[in-house]
Amino acid sequence: MTKHKLKRFGELERLAENEENKASQRLKQRIEDVLAQRTKLDQLRTYLQEYRDGSEQTANQKIDPTRWENYRRFLAQLSQTIEAQQLELAEAESRYRDEAARWQASHARTESLSRLLEKYEDEKKREVASREQKESDDRAGRSSNR
Repeated sequence: MTKHKLKRFGELERLAENEENKASQRLKQRIEDVLAQRTKLDQLRTYLQEYRDGSEQTANQKIDPTRWENYRRFLAQLSQTIEAQQLELAEAESRYRDEAARWQASHARTESLSRLLEKYEDEKKREVASREQKESDDRAGRSSNR
């Protein structure tokens, strides 16, 4: 293995590590997106429940038809908003899964290149050690022949 090849493998490993780091940052952002979408959905559901609970307390009182219709429309709109938020969450989770798969692939590439580089570095060390041993043996042989 030549020094040039080792250098190229080192460069490839650094590029792979850089890509893995970028993928890791994108994955982190996707996780944050999922958490934000879940929080929004939880808030909407809590608001809906609180609104329903508050309305049940006033249900024993007489409510005029206009107010009742407004209440029903508001609940319908809030329910639609919750459904839309559920879709947003599902999309965020899908983007997260896609990004996780990309990160795993880039991580595997980096690991493979690291192992390959380590293998070639070990091979180079063995070649150098073998050459040094041979040179040492040759010097020892020449000195004993004198």
